[in-house]
Amino acid sequence: RHTRSCLVSWARDVYKRQDGYFVSSKTKKIWNIELDMLKLLDDICKKYSLKYFVAYGTLLGAVRHKGFVPWDDDIDVFMLRDDYNKLARIAPAEIQSPYFFQNVYTDDMVWAISKIRDSRTCAVEFPDMAETFNQGIFIDIFPIDSSGDGTPAMQNIVAIKHDIWKCIYGRDVIAKNINNPDIWKEFLIDKDMALEIANLSYKDAMRCFEDFCLEHFMDSDVLSSWSSEVMNVKTRYKREWFDDVIYMPFCGFDVPVPIKYDEVLTEAYGDWRTPIKGKGCLHSDIVIDPDISYVQWLKEHKKDSGD
Repeated sequence: RHTRSCLVSWARDVYKRQDGYFVSSKTKKIWNIELDMLKLLDDICKKYSLKYFVAYGTLLGAVRHKGFVPWDDDIDVFMLRDDYNKLARIAPAEIQSPYFFQNVYTDDMVWAISKIRDSRTCAVEFPDMAETFNQGIFIDIFPIDSSGDGTPAMQNIVAIKHDIWKCIYGRDVIAKNINNPDIWKEFLIDKDMALEIANLSYKDAMRCFEDFCLEHFMDSDVLSSWSSEVMNVKTRYKREWFDDVIYMPFCGFDVPVPIKYDEVLTEAYGDWRTPIKGKGCLHSDIVIDPDISYVQWLKEHKKDSGD
């Protein structure tokens, strides 16, 4: 494919200028697979007039390296909540085998994000999961939501988001402590509503959460990724930073970056202009193999472990 031929020349030329940092052939294969999925996402977003932005290390790579950060191994994407929810409805029909659009609605995992997977490959993070759970190499799609801006109104909205999330992700804890009055002191929403959400299916409860996020998306000019929010990472963006996109070259094709990419990167990384070798490879604890499927790897792993 076009992206692959461009990546070969890009890697050959750029890494001579990156202090001789060695990029293995395996890493290049992983990049190629991720680029194909990014191009697939790009095609869908253009077809349906959805806006996305490369994010985190991918944004850093686009701005600083015109491609992957040499020591990174993934692709991350931001979408504002309204476009993200639209994508979640559209993508399952648009993305066909061997690719797979994965989130709480399409697979057996409670995530606040979505992924596109290549089912022919392996990125096993959960070796004890059934083979029906897709663990191919992936790109991550993060929704961006309104966040706390210092006002009491937004403080309450963010607190309610956390309450709904606890009802989804912590439903087992709620069930075990249903008669413990102390647990209900942690909620802003009332007990009956919390129990109602906790007793919904994961899919229906997540729809409640995402609908609430969408309903209040315009209530603040401060934005954040919910994944960062629940991990207590206080990265906050101004809405105006995402008012428009500009395009930058990334391994052979142009990718959308936020109009205020400097501010986004500074908020996320501080002095992002100075490369720190080796910092940023986030998936060292995942078994990644571009040459076999996760199904094959899991079968061999279970056979070796005697399961």
